[in-house]
Amino acid sequence: FLTVEVNGKFYSYNPNGGKIGPSGNPQPIDFTLFNPATRKVGDTVSCVWKEQGFDIEQDVYPVAFTSSGVIVLRVKIINHGPMPLNAQAQYLLDNDNSSPGGQDGQDNPFMLDRYGFIRNWNDCPPNPVPSFYLAFQNNPDSLNVGTVGIGYENDSFPPRPLGLLPLASIEFGNWPDQQYYTWGNPNGSDRSPVLTDEAALMMGSPMIATAYLPGESDSVTEIFRTAYGTPEWCYDHGQIVGFALYPHHITWDPVAMNYTPNPFQVETFLFPINPGGASGVTIRQTVDDPVRIVSPKAVGPKDTTQVQTVGTIYGGGFSDVHWFDSVIVEPSGCTASIPVNIDFDVRASGIDTVFYNPWSCTMSVDCAHPDTSAPGFQNSFFGCDSVQFDTVTAFDNRAFDLGLQDITYSSPDLNASQYAVTITPAPPYQCISTPVKVVVQQIDTFQSGHVIFQFTDCADNLSRDTICFTAHPPVPDGTAPQFFSKTPTINCHSQCTDWNVTDTQKSATSIDRGIDSVVIVTSTNMTVSGIPAGGKFPPATLMATLHICVTDSLQSGSIVLRANDTTHNFSFDTVSYCTTPDATAPIITNSAFDQAASAWHIDVTDSQAWDR
Repeated sequence: FLTVEVNGKFYSYNPNGGKIGPSGNPQPIDFTLFNPATRKVGDTVSCVWKEQGFDIEQDVYPVAFTSSGVIVLRVKIINHGPMPLNAQAQYLLDNDNSSPGGQDGQDNPFMLDRYGFIRNWNDCPPNPVPSFYLAFQNNPDSLNVGTVGIGYENDSFPPRPLGLLPLASIEFGNWPDQQYYTWGNPNGSDRSPVLTDEAALMMGSPMIATAYLPGESDSVTEIFRTAYGTPEWCYDHGQIVGFALYPHHITWDPVAMNYTPNPFQVETFLFPINPGGASGVTIRQTVDDPVRIVSPKAVGPKDTTQVQTVGTIYGGGFSDVHWFDSVIVEPSGCTASIPVNIDFDVRASGIDTVFYNPWSCTMSVDCAHPDTSAPGFQNSFFGCDSVQFDTVTAFDNRAFDLGLQDITYSSPDLNASQYAVTITPAPPYQCISTPVKVVVQQIDTFQSGHVIFQFTDCADNLSRDTICFTAHPPVPDGTAPQFFSKTPTINCHSQCTDWNVTDTQKSATSIDRGIDSVVIVTSTNMTVSGIPAGGKFPPATLMATLHICVTDSLQSGSIVLRANDTTHNFSFDTVSYCTTPDATAPIITNSAFDQAASAWHIDVTDSQAWDR
């Protein structure tokens, strides 16, 4: 419920008000705020009530932080008259927490501010108005605290300034009692125990609504601004409730070459659940790179951990522990932002379960030297390759480069059998800075096409290179088949010989395609085997073996062969057989005289080599 006092008159859309605090005397609402003119501009919803000589405007709009958000409520007076107006606003907020879906609402949440837990009426002053208060759906010592709400009462603790106007007072009390007051805090006799319905009554400071003087002064005066939403803070709970406040995003200014904010404060609040409090309490902060703890002085070579002694926290109270941390500028490259862990370890005497879970928090630090350069590459050819091979060297080793992560490739017009790729070393990589050699071979030289490479570095920067192969016309077959003897011989006297016919020569101007046929041109006293029926060999036969023998070894012989290739090149070869002259006389062998037969036996032979 909003109530505004203007020059002693009360304007409100609280339908139940009738008293004034703290006396409790009757004080009806002078003007009920019904049927406002509403409009929505951007993300702001405005309600305007037109009164005599001035307007009351209530605006609500959302503000999103890194991991939370709030609704801001502000109240303005638009003065249409030449005289300034005395104005003040109060807002009665019914604290009601529920989980998403709203099926388990808690109209009496567990309240907490810098003075401790609130379970009944609590007025500030006499204590100074707290900068914030928290509302837990479930008891903070529960395993699940449910939805946690936060009210920011000034700009001390929001993740960024909201332009909040400090309150004159805040009262936590019983909604059914507070709503019957037109203005101010209920007196003691009108205060029932807060059992089922808790609310916060926020009183703004008295303001002067500026007069409207054309050309001299503006007529719009903001008199109230507060915010309520979800906490950006990192918290944990168990037998102690802990809250950590710190900037969740540290930004890098490339012009000023520094971080903002830097250094920055890390503040923790510790609230013991036990009414008896906690003793022997210590708290340790531990941070990750590139954050360092600068005050109090951290321990260790990298200044990343520091423990503070808290001592005793009395029941109903709290402890406030501070550090100052700083972000160092890493000399190496990095990604666009760096997630950084900030962890807290709390110990207390006699308390085993300080927190149900580790108190782990995170923040985001901008990269001072982001790797924004895609991997580089150098191609051995410019334009389309005409020699069937191309070599590419890929690298990611310049200043602030994080190294290569992967190399992939594909072709829009060649299938896998028409080209080959060899990458040394083979991907993927663990952010390597050494160059990688890529060799691409055009296997099908008759087909033109492209091979597209994608190089990815460890910052996910991409570069691409296209290898282009031209189509090569067939090289003609301009050489005839050749004959080679397989049988060692120095003369023509061998009765059988083996021969290879080949068509395998290759050069820049000629490529043999294979033997087509072997034909017997003439033959005298000679036979040949190894020639298929019809003389034709299967396609792409690069070599054939022929077996040639003389028919009658007592007669000379010869055979003339013609070998043809598939493009009609041909060659001849002649294989001859020569008889050997009988130049050795017969051999006569005499035996001894046979007395019994009274005879000599004479053996005559003519059976040596080449004897007839």
